[in-house]
Amino acid sequence: MLFRIVSLALAVNLVSFAAAHAKGCPNGLADAKDRIANISRTMASSIDYVERVPPGEVTYIETELKEAGTQRDQERLSIVQGHPFYRAHQVAVEHRRLAEHLARVEQQSQRKRVASLLADALMDYSDLYEAFDKYLDFDASRPQRTVPANVRKDITNNLIGTRYALHNALRCEILVLKDR
Repeated sequence: MLFRIVSLALAVNLVSFAAAHAKGCPNGLADAKDRIANISRTMASSIDYVERVPPGEVTYIETELKEAGTQRDQERLSIVQGHPFYRAHQVAVEHRRLAEHLARVEQQSQRKRVASLLADALMDYSDLYEAFDKYLDFDASRPQRTVPANVRKDITNNLIGTRYALHNALRCEILVLKDR
């Protein structure tokens, strides 16, 4: 399984790397924004498979997380983390954070700022990946899964592809800035 994931990741990276070099990383700002729009669409399609957390549960989880942090109460934090909707909520929070950064990239007109926001988006992506990983593991352990096995593989592939797409987008921005 790990071999297949690594093989897929290398293949996706090589394809995107080769494509970027073949095109010379189109340096128009519109090209950069198109790359980001594609990443946003991919992540939105993955988040659609995560169960929706009812508003009352969101309020409970956020309130308890805040209180546990304020009180430095590890036991209270553990209780919140054991909540059935906790992991789905974390995916939603991390996705929202990444989506906000990507939206800022799409609205940006200064190339240096685009590169900086893409670097921030890579950090947000890392948090989203971790949240998704924990959610998918939790979901797989339930008797009634929300995410079917074949969709789980698609989400995993989307996450891997997104990492390389973000990396490639940032690399292209760096090349554009370097060539100025």
